[in-house]
Amino acid sequence: MPQAVPLIFVLIGCLLGSTRALASEPVWEIGVASVAVNGQDYPASDQANNTVITAPYGVYRGERFRLGEGGIQANAVTNPRYRIDLSASGSLSANSEGNPLRAGMPDLDFLFEIGPQLIVNLDNRQLADQSELTTELALQLRAAFSTDFRGIDSLGPVASVALETTRDGLLDGRLSVGVEFNAVFASEDMHDLFYQVDNDFATASRPVYDASAGYLGSDVNLSGSMAVTPSVLIFAGISWNSYSGAANENSPLFETDSSVNSWFGLVWRLRESERRVKTTALDGSSPAQ
Repeated sequence: MPQAVPLIFVLIGCLLGSTRALASEPVWEIGVASVAVNGQDYPASDQANNTVITAPYGVYRGERFRLGEGGIQANAVTNPRYRIDLSASGSLSANSEGNPLRAGMPDLDFLFEIGPQLIVNLDNRQLADQSELTTELALQLRAAFSTDFRGIDSLGPVASVALETTRDGLLDGRLSVGVEFNAVFASEDMHDLFYQVDNDFATASRPVYDASAGYLGSDVNLSGSMAVTPSVLIFAGISWNSYSGAANENSPLFETDSSVNSWFGLVWRLRESERRVKTTALDGSSPAQ
């Protein structure tokens, strides 16, 4: 999906989800982050949607609630093998006038999603170099919404399955890398937003099309982050997105079977708490003194 969220500081927090490079981090922190994102207008679009954002950010890492690092996490059930929590994500708006396929159609609003997820720990081990290797399976069910900041429209449920492997603690704890696979399924309302063409917007080259619910697409993400100094962190990632076999391949707005997205950013931590929390344990472990 296009990459951003209604609130810029939450957008940056979501993109920081794979930036845990230190063995422990403060319970709370505030700072400034800058992110450059190279993406597309919507899934299966071939129109570039690039942006650079610099904004303040905040992170809180509590025993049961975390905000601003990968979105929102509110742990409801935890044990060494699985956890159930709340997660959120979002995506950028797109101007239809800049996309020849959507010329004359309504702009795409900001999107955001929120809902529960079940995360199963498939493997967790410490390697000979003292780095930690973790593999998790995540099953997510989120309610999706769009907004132009004057109102909010419901887009129904979005379901996804993700398999992620991360290696934390490389280079004396300064480097973290990860690879993740996602498959996404969405409601008809979500597909309508991207692929439906109503009579009012049909043209000779853009016939009427009635979108349907189902498979939206899959992606493979490679990401990494590195602590350059105790207060400065850089992060980057690239994703390959596949839309082959998607529910609405026949839409005149469906432009490509695959795309590549990338992002790069820098985080400057300005203030932080003295209390610390282990970053390798996302299972609700108590903050350390």
